Amino acid sequence: MGFGNLSAHKAGGWKAQSSRVRRWHERFVNSCRGSSSSPEERLDFFLAFCHNCYALRDWLQNDDVISKGRLDMLMQNTQSLRVCRDIANGSKHLKINMPSVDPDFSIGREYCGSQIPERWFVLAGNDLIDALSLSDECLNAWQAFLQEHNLSM
Repeated sequence: MGFGNLSAHKAGGWKAQSSRVRRWHERFVNSCRGSSSSPEERLDFFLAFCHNCYALRDWLQNDDVISKGRLDMLMQNTQSLRVCRDIANGSKHLKINMPSVDPDFSIGREYCGSQIPERWFVLAGNDLIDALSLSDECLNAWQAFLQEHNLSM
């Protein structure tokens, strides 16, 4: 039966999902800049960011805010969002049947010294991508895309 659109997870529609993306981004960034979280938590924050970041596409489409065609074009033209999609799907389903970049991407970390936590990175295709930079690029891509369509994140 449920409460329909009054359910907490649906309240606010795509804007609420957009806010979740920003909050997970902030959690990941903060965890990488301090030492109060564990490596496992930093990985969790990164994966949660990727899941929510990629899900924003579905929220915009299902909320009838932006057409599927425009969203498909954004994904095709934005490498960071394509890598994010693979991370979201790969970490959710273990295997990727239709990858955007690399079905066998890897997420790793390297020790950076005692002053800062480790550095997280993604190997996708032939690219070594800093995970913080990837999350920033994804967030910036969504912000620019939404501004282009007279929406704000």
